[in-house]
Amino acid sequence: KLKLSQIVKWMSQMCSALQHISDKKYVHRDIKADNILIDDDLNVVLTDFGCCKKFEGSETTMTTTIGTFSHVPPEYITNDIDKIAPANDMWGLGVLLHQLLTGKLPFIPTVGYNKQETLNNLKKTIDTTPISFNFSQQVKQELGQICGHLLQINMDKRYTAEKVQAALNDIQIKYDQGQLNDDNLLEEQKLQNAYNENPSTINQSEELKIKKFVKVANIKIQFFDHAQLNDIR
Repeated sequence: KLKLSQIVKWMSQMCSALQHISDKKYVHRDIKADNILIDDDLNVVLTDFGCCKKFEGSETTMTTTIGTFSHVPPEYITNDIDKIAPANDMWGLGVLLHQLLTGKLPFIPTVGYNKQETLNNLKKTIDTTPISFNFSQQVKQELGQICGHLLQINMDKRYTAEKVQAALNDIQIKYDQGQLNDDNLLEEQKLQNAYNENPSTINQSEELKIKKFVKVANIKIQFFDHAQLNDIR
């Protein structure tokens, strides 16, 4: 089962990758699970730079919308000025983190008659969907706070890769000092193990938690599907 400490590690590695891209004055523009591979040592490898674009200065304007609908940042949706900047990729990282924490995408637009209508529907969904978490596990709640900072509609208020890295480092320090451990964090996984041993001891509410956990685990496992590509290093 995927541990929360693994999510912390992956997010940290993603920040390093995005910071490197930004330092080279590029934006990936299509950060999503399908474009992330996992090597034999469970390290993330960012792939598919087909949408990548160079930016000049702090931001560059563009005339075409790029990316996967459910991951498109709000600044890509407006017709008059679409800004290309590292903050675009941080939105995608927030969507990815939300999916890892909850097992679902934060924003799913209603499909319209054409591309622009679908994007308009996405904008409405983003504007009306609050991002908030109430996790009982401390590290999940801290990761949720990072996610909230990444999914800021105003791109200027989004966490940079550097800020996310600093927040993740704080969590990692707690792991290293023994203040956190995965054994007391994955409540749903404990319930799953108990259910496997004796299903009759699990009540209805706990069973719902198990089903939710299994759903999340199934989504997370798609990261490992790409591990068959042994030549990605």
